[in-house]
Amino acid sequence: YVSGIVSEANHLMSKKGRPFGKFILEDYTEKHEFVLFGEDYLNHKEFVHNGVFLMLRLGVSKNRYRNDAYELKIQDVFLLEHAAEKLVEEVQFKCQLSKLSSELILGVEDVFKENPGKYPVSLQIVDSVEKYKVELLSSKYKIDFNQNILNFVDEFDISIEAIRK
Repeated sequence: YVSGIVSEANHLMSKKGRPFGKFILEDYTEKHEFVLFGEDYLNHKEFVHNGVFLMLRLGVSKNRYRNDAYELKIQDVFLLEHAAEKLVEEVQFKCQLSKLSSELILGVEDVFKENPGKYPVSLQIVDSVEKYKVELLSSKYKIDFNQNILNFVDEFDISIEAIRK
């Protein structure tokens, strides 16, 4: 996956009269140029506009014109703001056993209640000394990502992970 903002977006016509699109996807550190032809262009042309924040799922395939070469091919395109709903299956909180407290347990329940959403949630308790972990999956709560969740994670010095589909 790569994500960024679209710049230098162009909808063009080939010499044979076939439409295609060309754009640059950039983030803070790098730029990548992409060209869409044929079906790829027809399926994704609505995303080829300057200022649009995108996430691309890429794959590597053999170049159809040169058997000895490979190319990056766009497999899926979606707006960055919809990335979580397309990619996240579950939200997992991770806590070291040494940090487990009644205050944390009550806080977890409160933060789950106060931030209802669509993502199943679990709490993984890890004992690094004895090398084991226990995962507790909530059947009662589903949550959403927001600033309250991030504040809770910071306050209790635990980690959070989005489990991908």
